[in-house]
Amino acid sequence: MIVATSDRAQWMTAVGYGAEWMSSPMLIQAALASGKLLQNHRSARRPKARFLSSGLDDTVRSQLAQLRQDLLNRGS
Repeated sequence: MIVATSDRAQWMTAVGYGAEWMSSPMLIQAALASGKLLQNHRSARRPKARFLSSGLDDTVRSQLAQLRQDLLNRGS
């Protein structure tokens, strides 16, 4: 358990019971940092278009096209 307080008496009590402690400014800083990480993660994973294939690089896309063509040729 982590207790976030800037009150010394509460800090001493929490640490005395085995909890971890952080100050209120440290909690704000940690929350802001994790918010930025989450925002960066979400924007990095957002696809550019709504199709799954739009997330593939050109090499993989051409390999899949070749595989599709080979499968079509086998069926004929």
